[in-house]
Order: sequence, then structure tokens, then C-alpha cells
Amino acid sequence: MALLLRRAAGVAGLIAAAFLVVFVLVRVLPGDPVARLVVQPGVGAAELAAIRAELGLDRPVAVQLGAYLGAMARGDLGRSLVTGRPVSAEIAARLPATLALAGTAFGLALVLGVGGGAAAAMAGGRVAAAAGTAAAVLGAVPTFASGLFLIHIFYDRLGIAPAPFGAGAGQIVLPALCMALFAFGPILRITLGAMAGAIGGGAIEGARALGLSGAQTLGNALRLVAGPVVAVAGPTLAYLIGAGVVVERVFAWPGVGSYALDAALAADHAPVQGVVLVLAGCIAVIGGAAAWVAQHLDPRLGDG
Repeated sequence: MALLLRRAAGVAGLIAAAFLVVFVLVRVLPGDPVARLVVQPGVGAAELAAIRAELGLDRPVAVQLGAYLGAMARGDLGRSLVTGRPVSAEIAARLPATLALAGTAFGLALVLGVGGGAAAAMAGGRVAAAAGTAAAVLGAVPTFASGLFLIHIFYDRLGIAPAPFGAGAGQIVLPALCMALFAFGPILRITLGAMAGAIGGGAIEGARALGLSGAQTLGNALRLVAGPVVAVAGPTLAYLIGAGVVVERVFAWPGVGSYALDAALAADHAPVQGVVLVLAGCIAVIGGAAAWVAQHLDPRLGDG
């Protein structure tokens, strides 16, 4: 129970810290959302000041924060100045697309990382070294570059991928693959290292000596490395949820990342705050849950 309470407190602290940083930043950085939106001729400083007062943007940041927290307690995340719609409704409509993309990318990263790491560890030698190097190289390629490359090859040249616009079942393949290629490296490296340790510790030889089949031997080895893999897989999934902004924009994927980016470019505070709050919650909960599961799978990882 004490461990769960500590993790819950850590999750709440992370969400609060992320939200407060963004809430303050969007107000102190240059850019006036009212001046950007109200571009009609003849609108003077007095009219702009009246609109700011109506929206509460002329109040001190602390007062604005208090008012926002009070509204948030009622489930109100504000309204977008650009669309005029409630931010909560916009996020609810777009969040499933972001979660579907991140989940698909995570599944691909897990298959590539665990499968590739296990196979490379079993092969050993140069194969293991080459696998680790390949994972590092792919992880160093920016997602916008790999995304454009995938579109060029599979859509423009080969014509085997659907148009990279929309949120259909076919359109999710390329953006998910783009994110998976960037994120599978940590899973592969931890799997490779843990499997190498299991092999060096005699787990593989012991299983073979007992007459277990190759599949059974591999299954036993994977169970031995489950804790470290979960420990790194949780943050990887959390990363994919929060870092898909560029990929969503490249592939015109209608998720909360592209919504927040458009709002940030327009200095539209409420959508940026709402998206950060929701994504920080998702990331913190997933990270905390993964750490808890990993510690129970492998107590050597500690209870911190």
C-alpha cells in the first residue's frame, strides 16, 4: 500500500509540474492571442483591451491559474479562441486517434525490440553487435525525415500504401511504423543485454540440459528478462503518446498532437493547456504502472 501511495503521489506531482510549467510559459512567451485573432480593420487598442478583459487575460497569472483550476474541477478545460468549441470536446474527439497511433507503434516496437533483441542475443557475436548498432542508428533519425522517406517509398514510388491523410485502418500503418522505428531501440538493447546475461548465467544451457525444446528454452529466457523489458517498455509507450506531434503533422493524422501544435502556433492557450494536462496524465499513469509491474516481475529493480 505504501508503494502504491508513493507512486500515486509521484504521478500527481508529475502531472501538476507539467501543467504549471506550460500554463506559465504560454502566458509569458511573446504572442497575443487576441491580437492574432482580431484582425478586422478599425479595431483599436481599447477594443482589444476589452476582449482581453472579457477573457480574463488581463489578470495576473496567479489569478488566471486559480480561475482555471476552479473551472477544471467542474470538468471545464476552457474554449478554443480559434474554433470556439470546448477544449474537452475537441480532446475527446481526437484522443482516440492519438492513442490508437501510439498503441500500434508500441506494438510494432515491442515486436521488433523483443524479437530482434532475443534473436540477436541467441546468435551472439557480430550479429548482436550489429543489431545494437542498427537500433542506435534508426533511433537517431528524426521522425519527420523517416516519415517523409516512408511516404516517398511506399506511397509515391511503390504505390502499396494508402494516401497518408486521414485516420483509417490503412493510413495508420506508415505513421505507426515511423514511430516504431524511432522507439524500438531501447527495447531491443535492454532485451539484448538481459538475454545475454541469461545466456551467460547458464539459463539457456540449463534449459537445454533438461531436454526442453528450442521454443520452451526461449520462453524461459524471455520470462527471466520480462522485468527489465517492462521497465523500459512503459516509458517507451508513454514517450510515443506524448511525442507524436511531428508524426501526426507529417501524416495529417487527426490526433491531439496536431491539434495542440495548431493551437500553439495561434497562441491559443486553452487547447495547449488541456492537451498537456491530458497527455501528462496518460504518461504519468503508464510510467507509474509499468514501474510497479516491472518491480513485481523482478524485485531486483527495487521499489523506487
